[in-house]
Amino acid sequence: MKENIYEMKVARTQQLLKETLIQLMSETSFEKITVRDLTAKAQLSRGTFYIHYLDKYDLMEKIQNDLLEAIQERLLSVHIADAMQYDKQNRPYPPMVSVFDYIKSQGPMLKVLLGPKGDPSFAPKMKMSLKEGMFKRIPSANLILENVSIPGRFVSAFSTSALLGVIEEWVANGMEQTSEEMALLYFKIKFIALRV
Repeated sequence: MKENIYEMKVARTQQLLKETLIQLMSETSFEKITVRDLTAKAQLSRGTFYIHYLDKYDLMEKIQNDLLEAIQERLLSVHIADAMQYDKQNRPYPPMVSVFDYIKSQGPMLKVLLGPKGDPSFAPKMKMSLKEGMFKRIPSANLILENVSIPGRFVSAFSTSALLGVIEEWVANGMEQTSEEMALLYFKIKFIALRV
């Protein structure tokens, strides 16, 4: 019982520090933020911060890794052949809806990380995570479309960049569309592009 209470307290403290860093980054660049700024805003001691993280870079890395792992985990349920069947019926593909649901739940954090005050290295990391989560399973064999042979790695690169671009646009503009609309929209873009 005591372990559960301790674990819950640790999780709450870590979540508070993550949320506080993102809040500060919405006001100023990451490079200008100090551990002192962070702990003052979170109303925690610096000692408490150092129990959980080595420095602000360690905290930032943990935020990014947790976020990307959660997205990648959801992407592993996405199968292109199944998605194509849903697309033909003009229905949102449930595993992709789940991906967009999670992205929406993390919208404020993603808006900061992908924005001008965020970490410039985050978008490339996210792109790699998207590729590892869904597009790595695209066969490396060539794709034949209209008698044109396209190496699978280029299809994967295109699909990954398209998904990242759709996510960035959605997050930057207030996520007005539902997750279902975004799942439909992404696959329509993807499959139309592959058919053209």
